[in-house]
This record gives sequence, structure tokens and C-alpha cells, in this order.
Amino acid sequence: IDASVTDGDAVTLTTQDADTDPGTSVDTSSADFGGAFAVDSFDYGADGAGSIAWDYGLSVVSAASGLTSDGVAIELAMNGDVVEGRAGGVLVFTLEVDDTTGVVTLTQYEEIDHDLPGDNSNYDAQLEVLGTGLVELTGTATITDGDGDTAEETLVLDLGGNVRFADDGPAIDAAVTDGDTVTLTTFDAETDPGTSTDTSIADFGGAFTVDSFDYGADGAGSIAWDYSLVIDNATSGLSSDGVAIDLTMNGDVVEGRAGGVLVFTVAIDDTTGVVTLTQYEEIDHDLPGDSSSHDSQLEALANGVLSISGTATITDGDGDTAEETVLLDLGGNIRFADDGP
Repeated sequence: IDASVTDGDAVTLTTQDADTDPGTSVDTSSADFGGAFAVDSFDYGADGAGSIAWDYGLSVVSAASGLTSDGVAIELAMNGDVVEGRAGGVLVFTLEVDDTTGVVTLTQYEEIDHDLPGDNSNYDAQLEVLGTGLVELTGTATITDGDGDTAEETLVLDLGGNVRFADDGPAIDAAVTDGDTVTLTTFDAETDPGTSTDTSIADFGGAFTVDSFDYGADGAGSIAWDYSLVIDNATSGLSSDGVAIDLTMNGDVVEGRAGGVLVFTVAIDDTTGVVTLTQYEEIDHDLPGDSSSHDSQLEALANGVLSISGTATITDGDGDTAEETVLLDLGGNIRFADDGP
């Protein structure tokens, strides 16, 4: 009998990290590798026709799989006819074969780490693949002639490239609430005679919250916020000494200028959400004015002019990320108090 094996990683087994979450479920993939083994030629000889049968088995070539689970190296070992992959004693996956058909079954019990950098979408397209020289599938073709004599040939198929593990990723849902409860107020009076400034600081980070999150099968990592300012409309609706104030970005800082004169700036700490309003020049207030309590007369930044963007990023145990961005309109939150004679 003369037999051969061909594969080229055409037959694959793929399980999903996502289906092992929360650690009590498993994922299974089965594929028929029997078709990769073929009898090229045979001869029963003078004793006449008998039968041809295949027998399949798995063997571990190298115990060091090159894979990890939760940072722990996965070692391969035989348990009877089954290949076990364990990380520090924890069963992560098994491989077994039907010895008569060549159908191989991969069962995954725990997550498998995937290489960085992670990604923020399409996690199950990110694959960790069993390398070559680790696990082999052997196929033995046995021919039996008419009076029971036998001959056999054994072939080996390396399962490197055939056994694959798909990644899982995190999810996050963020929200923002405000209702103008956090305010910044500066005073025209503090800018007189034009060489001094007034500053107001407030923490807007508390307005941004994570409603729900899930690290997924890869386990806990971290959640971080990143804050920035966004100009929605360059026309502020405010004026200084009768000149309209326009908004522009200067790096990460919003500048309000009237005919080129810097009237105020708004800056944000990108990690905390603390916003600082600095006023350099007076801001006009609507008539009619009042004869007293000037600093209770307020000009407020309108809606649709300036916003805080807050991005919540969740990173799972092997570096995959997901994020959500929410916006807080600073209309009504930024206020300028009048001065009087």
C-alpha cells in the first residue's frame, strides 16, 4: 500500500474566546481531516482482496505551545488519546480525534491571550494560531489481504496553522448628565484696567459616567477617560467693546478673540475633565443695565457653541479596546459677570 497526506492548512478548527465567558462555558469546533489522507496505490497480492482501513491518532511533539492564557504559558501533554493544553494546571483547551474517521475536535475552556496591539472592533477576526512542530495527526493505512496478511503505511499531518483561537473584546456604554449644574463664572471687574485677568475652575469629570461595561473573556484591564474641547460654532454670540468674539482652537485651548484681541480662553485637563476659564478683557452685557449688583448680571455662552468631548476607553486583559464618546454642551455652563460704574 502507498499512501499520502496533503493539507496546506485547508482544514481548520476555530474556537472563540467569547464563548468561554464567564469561564463556565466552552466552545467546540470539529473538522474532518480524514480527507487529507489518501491511498495512492495498493495491491492485495495473490491471496486476493481483503480490506483497507485507516487509524488516526494525535501526538504531542513539543510541550511548549507558544500560547498563553491570562499571561500563563500553555503546556501540551497527552491524557490518554487526548491532547490537553494547560496553563498552570488550568485546562485551557483539548484536541481529540475519532480514530476511525479522522474527525478532530477542538474544545476551548478558557481565554487565550492575543498579541498586542489589540483592536477596537472585529475581535473574532484576530486569531492566535497553533504553531508548527507542536501537535501531529497521524494516519495509518492498513491493507489486509484475503487470508489475513497485512501491510501498513503511517503518515503525519502537522496541525500547525490548522488550530486557531479567535479573540474576544470588551464593551462599554457611557453617559453624560449636566443640566448646567457645573458652572464657570469670571468677572469683568477683575479685568480692569486690562492688565489683570480672572480665572474660574470647575470639575466636569463627574458629569461623565460609565453606565455599563464588560471586559469579556480576556478578563479585567482598565477604564480611562480622555477629555477635549470641541468648537461647534465659531460665532460665540458674545462681544467685547462692541466687537464680535469668535472662537478658535490654539492647540488644545479654545480662544475667544474680538478683532484679534484675546478676551478669554477655555482649557481642559484631558485626564480629569477639570475646565479652566480665563478672562482677559471685558465682555459686553445686554441693556438695560442696572444701577447695582452688577456682578449678578451674567452673559452666558449659548448652546451649540462649545462642547466637552469625553471618551471612555475600556481595555481588556490582553489589550483589546472599545470606546464610546459622549458630548457635554457648555452652553449655560460658562458665564461672564458684569461690572459697573
